[in-house]
Amino acid sequence: MITKPFQDEYTRLLYSKARGYPPLDPETLQPHPSPTWPLEGAQIGDLVLLDLSGALLYVGINVTKGADDPRNWQHLPKDYKPCPLELGIDYTINPSQFPSPTIIGATTGPTNEFEVHPMAPTEDGGRERVKFSTHASNGAFCALPLGGSSQDCTLSGLAKLRRLAMTHGATWYYHVMNLDSLELQNGNLTLITGCEKTSYFVLGLFETKIQNPCFTKTLTVPKVVGDVAERIKMVEDCPSESTPLSFDPYFQSGRPDTASRLNNQPSCVALRGFHISLKASIYNDMRDPRGIRQSIWHALPSFLRPPTRSWPVFDEAKPTYQPCAAINNLIHSSNRRVKTAVVHDKEILSILRKDELPLPSDAELARRMITRYVISVDKAGGAFLQDKSDVKLSRWAKLRLLNWRGFLSVRQEDSVLE
Repeated sequence: MITKPFQDEYTRLLYSKARGYPPLDPETLQPHPSPTWPLEGAQIGDLVLLDLSGALLYVGINVTKGADDPRNWQHLPKDYKPCPLELGIDYTINPSQFPSPTIIGATTGPTNEFEVHPMAPTEDGGRERVKFSTHASNGAFCALPLGGSSQDCTLSGLAKLRRLAMTHGATWYYHVMNLDSLELQNGNLTLITGCEKTSYFVLGLFETKIQNPCFTKTLTVPKVVGDVAERIKMVEDCPSESTPLSFDPYFQSGRPDTASRLNNQPSCVALRGFHISLKASIYNDMRDPRGIRQSIWHALPSFLRPPTRSWPVFDEAKPTYQPCAAINNLIHSSNRRVKTAVVHDKEILSILRKDELPLPSDAELARRMITRYVISVDKAGGAFLQDKSDVKLSRWAKLRLLNWRGFLSVRQEDSVLE
């Protein structure tokens, strides 16, 4: 069973290597049925929740598709208008991003990587094999025996989806909050703008406290006959070297492939997107009571309303770790005008040093963000991050707008982009 500590450690180790948030359960869950979801998996434009168990919960909305598209669930927000994207202009797809086989891995060892070596083919069918090993005390890996593909928005597509997220973020939260089967928390709603996908995966997370550890595994590539891959045990102990039994591993593998899975690669092993969060008071106003009690609550004058929504919600479990959440919180605390904040994974990746593992603390991430970015706030209270090199402001304007937390905040109408 996947637990939150597993997902948090997996994220801290693999975030930079996977170029985004790596779900520990790539088989995305589908609480509300869509006939195309099991075949296609995650796509650009999907609204998903980052579940506490390490899975992605698709909420039944793809903002790039029309209301009558099979990918969109029957219940959509009021006044729903899609934001269509054009392939080659707004986004790109690389079907051969990862060759077969590929191992995305990270360790706390000196090199921060696994040693990968080809091995002789198996004797019972000539299947390709590779060995990966490390002497680090803990690490994480995601193996792609049959390779994988990648989808990414261009700058044009990112600008369109960012504008959409800032404008409709509160509407999406209100809509998802009223879907009782989904557990929503402030900050875990994500609009996908890029993802790494595969049809077959094996991932693992291990830790040991012994001295001079040696973690060694072999990856066997299954044969594809026609459009179906054979069912074999893909990851096992290397026969030439022993693995200490004191390792505490967690392993998970994808389900057997079918023709549709091989062609569409529905398993999402990493995603990039806009992580959306609301001002605390706005989010609390959307919470219980609901139904007729909610209508009565809103009809009352503010000084007569029960104080349930103004208090922190203590019964919520702590959300799964994501580095963008800390930056979203910093944005809200730095500017009271901000109602909806959006932070993209590329902004986190841009401040990470090469081979920096695991991820630095939230305080260090915030310090680097303050150094490189400014908060840009529109008239409606939507906020995002802009690189300081793209914003022209006078020295006195910077001093005037520098607040107590040190995060420069500018209004979009006061900034001039280069």
